[in-house]
Amino acid sequence: MLRLFLSFLILAGLQAQAKADCSEELKGILKRVLNSGPFHVDGKMSAKSHDSVLSADMNPPDAMHTRITTGNKTVEMMKIGPKFWTNDGKAWHQMPEAYGAMAGKMTTSLEDIAPDYVQGAQCLGEKTVDGQTYLAYSFKLDMQGGLFSAQGMLYVDPKTNLLARQIIDGEIFGIKNHTEKQFTFDPSIKIEPPPK
Repeated sequence: MLRLFLSFLILAGLQAQAKADCSEELKGILKRVLNSGPFHVDGKMSAKSHDSVLSADMNPPDAMHTRITTGNKTVEMMKIGPKFWTNDGKAWHQMPEAYGAMAGKMTTSLEDIAPDYVQGAQCLGEKTVDGQTYLAYSFKLDMQGGLFSAQGMLYVDPKTNLLARQIIDGEIFGIKNHTEKQFTFDPSIKIEPPPK
């Protein structure tokens, strides 16, 4: 499950950038996500016969609390600075700090990795989805060897210029998936260590 979650994080960041005409605009979107304070993500992912629901509180650069529910099982992960915990639904367990360091490196290195693999970015202007108007961007992602591939849409709130929605059809480690996420920026989000 940790591998799936880290893959989810990598793809989430990779999908927010592009090398074509909208390269700089999309790079700015990712920077704003990582530099605009705490935010909440609600998401749904379908892969093979599994449907998962994601809920996450993020406080970049070094704190996150995620909950991934698949069927009737929920797995939680929390990172605060170098500390990393997991909860398989029974109890919290602190993991070696190497896990937290690995997650942190993956997040902070996304800006350097992504532009080499994203193609066909297009700025689509204003689009209305579910009654809300967004600035829309489309893109394709193709990493060598088929490690990651995706096509998707990003929707940015024109009032705040922050990422609001993301819809992705992709493949991670050979597994096809469909992901939809909504982002809410909220300065009141606090991430505290799990209870002992």
